[in-house]
Amino acid sequence: MSRFLNSFEVGLSDTSAELYEINPEPEAEGEALFSLLNAHAERLRDTVGGRAHWYRLDGTWCVGVVGAHDHRKTVESVNRQDLHRHGKVQLDFSRDRDFKLIQRAIFDALESQIERLDDYWFDNRRYRRRVYAENSEWNLRGFDVYPGVKLRLDARSGLTLTLDPTLGTHSSKTLADYLADDSWSRGRIEAELDDQFVFERPDRATVTLVDILEDSVSEVEANDGRSVLKFARQEYGDRYAERIDESEPAVLVSFGRGDLYPAAPSLLRYAPTDKRPDEVSQLAAFEPEERWQRTQEFLDVVRRFEIGDVDVTVDTDPMRREVSRYGYPTLWFGRDEAVKMAVGLENQTRPGQKITEEYWNPIKSGYLEKFGPRRTFGDLIETALVFPDEEDEAAFKAYESIRDYAEENLGLRLSERPAAFAYDVEGDVAELREDREHFDITLGFLQGFDEESYYRLIDILDGHPLQVVTQTGIEDRKGHNEDVVENAAVGLAAKLGVVPFTVEGQLSTQAYLGFNADGGDRGTASAVMLSGMTNEIIYRTENQNPTNRSSVTDRSQAKKIVRDALRDVVDDDGSDIDKFESLTIHRNGFFGNEEIEGIEETIERLRDTEYLADDFEWAGIEVTHRSPHRLYADEGMPEMGAHARLDDDTVVVVTSDTEQLPQGSPQTLRCHVKAAEGDVDAFQAGRDVFFLSELNWGSPSKGTKDPITVSLTREMNRRLGHSWVSNLRYPPF
Repeated sequence: MSRFLNSFEVGLSDTSAELYEINPEPEAEGEALFSLLNAHAERLRDTVGGRAHWYRLDGTWCVGVVGAHDHRKTVESVNRQDLHRHGKVQLDFSRDRDFKLIQRAIFDALESQIERLDDYWFDNRRYRRRVYAENSEWNLRGFDVYPGVKLRLDARSGLTLTLDPTLGTHSSKTLADYLADDSWSRGRIEAELDDQFVFERPDRATVTLVDILEDSVSEVEANDGRSVLKFARQEYGDRYAERIDESEPAVLVSFGRGDLYPAAPSLLRYAPTDKRPDEVSQLAAFEPEERWQRTQEFLDVVRRFEIGDVDVTVDTDPMRREVSRYGYPTLWFGRDEAVKMAVGLENQTRPGQKITEEYWNPIKSGYLEKFGPRRTFGDLIETALVFPDEEDEAAFKAYESIRDYAEENLGLRLSERPAAFAYDVEGDVAELREDREHFDITLGFLQGFDEESYYRLIDILDGHPLQVVTQTGIEDRKGHNEDVVENAAVGLAAKLGVVPFTVEGQLSTQAYLGFNADGGDRGTASAVMLSGMTNEIIYRTENQNPTNRSSVTDRSQAKKIVRDALRDVVDDDGSDIDKFESLTIHRNGFFGNEEIEGIEETIERLRDTEYLADDFEWAGIEVTHRSPHRLYADEGMPEMGAHARLDDDTVVVVTSDTEQLPQGSPQTLRCHVKAAEGDVDAFQAGRDVFFLSELNWGSPSKGTKDPITVSLTREMNRRLGHSWVSNLRYPPF
């Protein structure tokens, strides 16, 4: 079966750039510095042509220009600074500074070309880099849905452009329509709508709504003194200006972190980021044939353009390099005997039948029920049961089903009669808070999933182990849903330290540290370490670690997390690791430069200590959940375990349960070796990620996408990011 990627080689007629030195050297720092550098780049673009971006050369700030048609020696720029032509430099796209220059040039040129087309527009919001059709394809529940494509440029092994079809969603109504609707007050608009809007004008953009003004568009002035209405008529043309009612109130919007800009609400359409209808996500689950057809349609839009005097062409043939497949791992069950579950072996739950890929995930439950978990313990587990007032009978029935399953199949003894508390009765809550240290785990019974009640329970328990089940989920016509009972019992057991099944003996390093940092209002970092030998969780962070950053930690926090993990494991008398020989760190997303520096500094300081072996090796692997790279097969959907090497340090792999997908095509995980000391191979790194994605202990019969190192830390951050949660004393399966 032939397989290929949705990536296409990019050709340039010239791969050099003109460099202009900034004289005198800029004195600004931080955001002010880069704002100034961008201003210099714009001045150069307007003066010599082509596309420009700031460039660091031997400690000197420069601006690089691709495709310049004017080669003057000096350009007068902003702040009375001169830009002096340094000469040409041949771009090497494996260098970060050269890649950033060509990336900026390509996407700026693409944006300009697409803006001149009537049928498409370019969305560069927060560097999203997407192209959308001008006309909607569907209308769903008041939203227009537009076909689009996500773009990504890679350059480590030749310059390639990746295209992945997507859908854009904009409200059918303009902001002016909402303001004219009596049922939508200004307060309701600010409370219920995200602040992201599409600004419909010739150079379409996505903006943030900042304020709704009292004065009209004919009264509020733009920065140059013209009214918002007059500005639109003269700058945008009749196509846009004729939509504006001169009496409608003006609004203030911002472009990223830029200055505030007055605008007409008739040209703004609500563009939800997280609140689009579920039907849109269902539509976006294109089957492979349709997804590939849409890819080719958008390829026609971007396959030829110019960066000033440089011609750019995108090959129409996709990449077909080193696309192969990892074999499935062997799973181990049973604590008294080595029970192996592997494709091709006899299915021990159904004698005479072989284990096939099609039923790979569903039979995990059968093996768990027949042979028990790989590791468990027989101590009595003191449990508490919490529920809404007057729902004790239903709660106890659910508890009994979960307790019986845990005892029969997992060797876990839960309290015959748990301590009972109604979480909406003040006295019960006070008693639970006082006694929470006495319980090994609490089962929370909710009528339906209620986020407020869920986080309130975590707060009441101060992060002690909690398993939640809902009445709507567990109850069915026959009594209790067996899948829900099983998942709740296995998840509960894993939170207590039970290891349901393993991939032991098949991983490449001694331990795996999952590391995650999330943004948002609170921002937090979490980590969890898994033994590569026994697959037991041997370390995890429990407290809220504020990052005060959007997506990365600083050097000191990365140092502390790695240092504490290594020390705690070796110092633990019960650990099977008395000295670390090898470690893989899985970063959910992308490492920050300071994080890598902090990790390297920690490891260097721990060398020649009792914590690290003399020949200690480590690797930092970026695991990207939303990779735009997809694998395709000439004869249907690519199999689970299919992977492709993008370059020497990067592979993409299909980890999800593709054979069971009712629709859609699988999205790959991108695994990139960001830093390493020792013999680290991207092929093996991707295989480890695939195997660790099999440890889906919270729902054994389902396929999961992320390795356990990533999925656990993402869930830890989700909980610790809530304002009520400061401690989490269990892995949240």
